[in-house]
Amino acid sequence: MGIPSLRHTSMTVAAAMAAWACVGLLYGQDTAKNRGVMDVTATSFVPTSSSSASFYALVIGNNDYASIGKLTTAVHDAESIAEVLDQKFGFKVHLLRNANRSDILSALNEIRRTLDENTNLVIYFAGHGLRDSGQAYWLPIDATQDSNVNWISAADLADDLRAIRSRHILIISDSCFSGGLARSRGDYEGITPADRSGKLNQWFTAKSRNLMASGGDEPVSDGGPDGHSVFAHALLAQFGSIDESPFPARYLSSEVYTQVFGSSLQSPEYEVIRDSGHDGGDFIFFRTVPATFTGSGKPSIPSIASPAPPPPLNPAIEGVVTALHRYADAYESESVSELMEVWPTLSKQQKGKLNATFNKMNALRMHLNCKDPAFDSDAAQVRCSQVVRYTYAGKVQPPQSDSVSITLKRSDKSQSDWLVNEVKPN
Repeated sequence: MGIPSLRHTSMTVAAAMAAWACVGLLYGQDTAKNRGVMDVTATSFVPTSSSSASFYALVIGNNDYASIGKLTTAVHDAESIAEVLDQKFGFKVHLLRNANRSDILSALNEIRRTLDENTNLVIYFAGHGLRDSGQAYWLPIDATQDSNVNWISAADLADDLRAIRSRHILIISDSCFSGGLARSRGDYEGITPADRSGKLNQWFTAKSRNLMASGGDEPVSDGGPDGHSVFAHALLAQFGSIDESPFPARYLSSEVYTQVFGSSLQSPEYEVIRDSGHDGGDFIFFRTVPATFTGSGKPSIPSIASPAPPPPLNPAIEGVVTALHRYADAYESESVSELMEVWPTLSKQQKGKLNATFNKMNALRMHLNCKDPAFDSDAAQVRCSQVVRYTYAGKVQPPQSDSVSITLKRSDKSQSDWLVNEVKPN
């Protein structure tokens, strides 16, 4: 009799991201049954500068792996979580079922480009992951066990997390989890009625980067009640039964912990994500429909004060930042033609070298860490640390880090648009 399908393996956490659904490479896997597809809102991310508190969710559920053992509950879990966030909490949801590498990275890039400081973001993931040579990976459905070309590393996702401007980010991962973050799970301390408003305002105003994981180092089951994993079943139950509004994610995690720990060998975690820009806040959930509400329409709910919106960026700085994002995204596309759209002054020799380089690389990721630009008339110069990660011949290469000076000029077509003119080492 085969060992039940697990989302399993212990791992070391890299940088800000370390919770994955883990593939049991040494275990037998159950074959997944076909599932119907629920009608769930799947709204693309859009700029939200007009809102003082907009809520978004990227929800990913992967069952149908082409070369790795299939899972049975991940897609159903993701569909149900997406439905609850959409219908009960007013989130704009982007749902990915059986997502490949390109699907996931494209969604993260869209988030990075479009969400501003007044947004709140939940990222939910259910699927396979593994640890290899001390590095943790998230596995899309096109991943293979013997090649890491399509794996997504924790370091790459950590780079995306640091670049996302949302005030609050909560990662929820139905997965194994091996620690390595700044704080261990703490019990939720109840708030007295007198302290409630002040505490919620304090958490909502301060920036937060938190991780809710379904287990510690132990294996995490793929099967549980009602066609869900044990963790997802508890999470859905608490989303449906907590009648306070608003309520903090630490309270949700505490209630989920009690239910999961009391009915399984799993021990869910709630952590501050290390080196992520966390500043003492917490994710706050606002119900648009109470847990016990059965009428029509949307009743009024208790509210807390929204933080004052940050001052707008200098338009010139915002234009340069946008151009630098386009430059990094074009590099990651491994396309010279896309790179020329933001760097039109590329010489024939440079294009030839880039084509040769891109042909040798796979899974290219770039992270820029730049100082404030210096402006001179219609030109700008910015000094950046440029870190590139990539796969070559099926193996992940050590990160290449360079210090570069990037010169940009205003576009002839629009004074608000900037283009890269030159990139040279410092």
